[in-house]
Amino acid sequence: MGTGADAGSTDDRLWRLLTAFGLVAFAGFAFYYRQTAIFWGGDDADYALLAQAVRGLRYHDLFLVGIPPHTTYPPVYPVLLSMWGGALGDGVSTLSALNVLLMVAALGIVAHLVTIHSSARVAALITLVLVTNPHLLTYAGRMMSEAPMMFFAASAIWFADRRTDRAGIALAIACAVLCALTRTAGVAVIVAIGLHWLFRRRWAAAAALGIAAVIGVGGWLLWTVQETADPSAGYASRFAAYQLEEVSFVGALVEAIVTKARVVLASQLPEAFALPLTDRTQWDNLVWAPLLIGAIGLGLWSMRKRSPVAMYYLLAYALVL
Repeated sequence: MGTGADAGSTDDRLWRLLTAFGLVAFAGFAFYYRQTAIFWGGDDADYALLAQAVRGLRYHDLFLVGIPPHTTYPPVYPVLLSMWGGALGDGVSTLSALNVLLMVAALGIVAHLVTIHSSARVAALITLVLVTNPHLLTYAGRMMSEAPMMFFAASAIWFADRRTDRAGIALAIACAVLCALTRTAGVAVIVAIGLHWLFRRRWAAAAALGIAAVIGVGGWLLWTVQETADPSAGYASRFAAYQLEEVSFVGALVEAIVTKARVVLASQLPEAFALPLTDRTQWDNLVWAPLLIGAIGLGLWSMRKRSPVAMYYLLAYALVL
């Protein structure tokens, strides 16, 4: 007759197998529904062109003079596509497979963190929710930068959460900067890890992160301004608009945050949780939306002690969006 410890160990193995099965099934579905063609004028076309440019040791798209799209596409994902395509071929399915692998790896890292801070059962249940998310399936099978950003964000959080040695700190910093250089919204992970280290009084690590962010992300943003011939294009466009309209940056920032918050609360958040957005369900949503927001708040509160850096990341990412 087995002991309680043996039974618990067996249960953990079963839950881990369920997690692994979910990730494998996710990979299969994502690759089956992968992108099979590049659409003219879409982000995938620009990424493919920039990946080819990287092989020529340049980062320019010469087709749009004065408003080059390369100034609004951070370089890490095109570099990954260039390396992957150079090794395995530039077929659309081959390039899409890279995103599938990165997304599965990101979800696996999340599952591992949940297992450490909670249990294998909770990790399996969360994995089940994630692998059945249609948005993640879409991101995984298409030539979009969301999958690599999620991979670098998850990796950075894992290293910041689990490692305190110099190598771990260096890897957390590297992944955080790579995340921000994959999608600009990835700066949220830099903010999260910086707060995590500051609250834990790891001054040297926080300073190193700040220096790396200034050099990496700041250098990229400076380069985009220099490369953009038209001041109304690229990341500099908003600053130019503020000057032309004589609106302060702080005032415009507050207005943008309020507008975006209204869109997120009234549209994006209900859509993410499958709440019907029709005139006949407005009163229903008035009940469900606060319950969902409250559940999110409770989840963040529970993360406060389990993995504060992950909590900081979710909050920072919400503010960035």
